[in-house]
Amino acid sequence: SNLQSSLLKIQERVMTRKDFEPIADDINKIARDLDWNQSDRLYVAAMFAQSLATTTPLFNRDKFLKACGVFP
Repeated sequence: SNLQSSLLKIQERVMTRKDFEPIADDINKIARDLDWNQSDRLYVAAMFAQSLATTTPLFNRDKFLKACGVFP
């Protein structure tokens, strides 16, 4: 299917900041919409960070968490 093809292309390349920023933006939007507390936000952002860290050695966990609104 078209979705499977797109996913395979993503898996074949290294993810970059251009990929991480929209994910962090979405986490922020969901956190606002669902009125998450900091603990909930940290839990979800940290789970994403753990997975995203496997995509490239250049992934910066602290910057990602900050972009997700975990750190002021």
